[in-house]
Amino acid sequence: MSGQKAPLNRDAANASTPLPSSQIGLMFGGLTHLFSRRKQREKIIYRHSDSDFGVVVVADKNRARYLKFGNHIKQGGMDLNNPGAVYLEYQRAMLAIFEEKSFARCLCLGLGAGSIPKYIHQNGLCQRVDVVEINPVVIDVARSYFGLPEEVTVHNVDALDFIDGTSMRYDLLFVDLFDKAGTPIKFKALSFYRRLYGVLKTGGVVVVNMWSSDFGDLLLEEKLGSVFDEVQVVKASRNHITICKRV
Repeated sequence: MSGQKAPLNRDAANASTPLPSSQIGLMFGGLTHLFSRRKQREKIIYRHSDSDFGVVVVADKNRARYLKFGNHIKQGGMDLNNPGAVYLEYQRAMLAIFEEKSFARCLCLGLGAGSIPKYIHQNGLCQRVDVVEINPVVIDVARSYFGLPEEVTVHNVDALDFIDGTSMRYDLLFVDLFDKAGTPIKFKALSFYRRLYGVLKTGGVVVVNMWSSDFGDLLLEEKLGSVFDEVQVVKASRNHITICKRV
């Protein structure tokens, strides 16, 4: 469709001239295609349920693939036409930290569909990427349905246990820890963020994703300011991305 406006006054002859059948076909064909896309239903291509972690679903819709935990909330996504791109807005906001500086060693707490570690690995943004994910089914799904490379190391363990047990120090931490109901309460506690501060190198950064509802309840920016040297909040859709720095 042209960006030029149609003239307000038209020649009477032109106004009464019927459209060629080819143009009518194109118009209605385009509308039919539009409505068919809107009506396209989600196609579930994988579903798993167990007593430990609940439901994990992979579904395709309109050339996109989503990871869900048994409800409508998208825990991860991928453009099937461009699987190397980062599909969800909040994840792009988290990765924007690479526009500020480079990082050697990165830790991702929470895997989801694996979009963030996959992007970091494929673009050589860090020398090493470690990932922590408690649900083994999510790990298998990220590799089988969302293209997470085998070269990306994923530790199948609880994030708190990993932080308490590691001797590694990281330049960059991504925190994206969710279950069906949101961020578990133990990952909202200031004691958790104090532990993160302890595994962060001087000059390092922690990038946290939380829902807006969590952020409002916690006054997170103010509370994290008592742990980290600098705290900044960026809104991305319905999420709050909090950037915490150790100077």
